[in-house]
Amino acid sequence: MANFYKNSDKLCHDNYHNRSVKGVEYHFITDLSVEPVDLAFFKQHSRIDYNLDNNLCTNYIKAARQHLEIVTQLSFGERTMQMTALSMVDNWKLMYGPVDTVKAPYTKFGKDIITNSGGTNVTIEYTTKWSLGLPEDLKIAICRYAAYLYAVRESVVLTEKGVPVEPKNLLDEAEKMAMKYGNVTFL
Repeated sequence: MANFYKNSDKLCHDNYHNRSVKGVEYHFITDLSVEPVDLAFFKQHSRIDYNLDNNLCTNYIKAARQHLEIVTQLSFGERTMQMTALSMVDNWKLMYGPVDTVKAPYTKFGKDIITNSGGTNVTIEYTTKWSLGLPEDLKIAICRYAAYLYAVRESVVLTEKGVPVEPKNLLDEAEKMAMKYGNVTFL
């Protein structure tokens, strides 16, 4: 029994403790060419039936998408990403997936795991894509967050009767909807 633990300690020490991950950074090389939520869908969701604020709504949709991508550490569409690290282990789960393709010499294993990534001064370039398109509840989460940004351009929101309302609940619900897809590797 004692020898087993000594051997496993040696294996763990030799294989894992000498390798570390340091200086990891992610960069968006390209942004999404098309937002996953279009203006018409957002306006229908938010019950906006006029065109006066179309440019403003488009900006809020993009801001909401970008915020929820950071919260979930996912990419909500097709884009090119780059991960750099000063030191990296052999198998690594990339953030801001789902990973579609990986530039050689690295290999995609499973959903977002990259093999042969060990070493120093590592740069991995990859593309992201949802094979079946962005799930509908993530689109709704983007709409909820964008609707909050649209409705709460000031620090106080009043109902029709002039009663102050706590608008932060809209943000919390949007983040909860998006986090079930979130990458929780570092949490």
